[in-house]
Amino acid sequence: MELNTAAACRAVVVSALNAGARRWWEHLGFHPFDPDDQQRSDLYLLTAEIEKTLRSHTTRALPQL
Repeated sequence: MELNTAAACRAVVVSALNAGARRWWEHLGFHPFDPDDQQRSDLYLLTAEIEKTLRSHTTRALPQL
């Protein structure tokens, strides 16, 4: 993916505002930094996974928050 080489970033990091938002981000393929800590709101998606994630979610409806 061109983003990996142009920006030299490894991941996108988000902070979910609530449990519904966390489920939404996880549905999009984001991963928790610590899967055992359900209270932590920070999630990440490797830039190498972005294209695959976008392709798999373009035809499916996203869950409601």
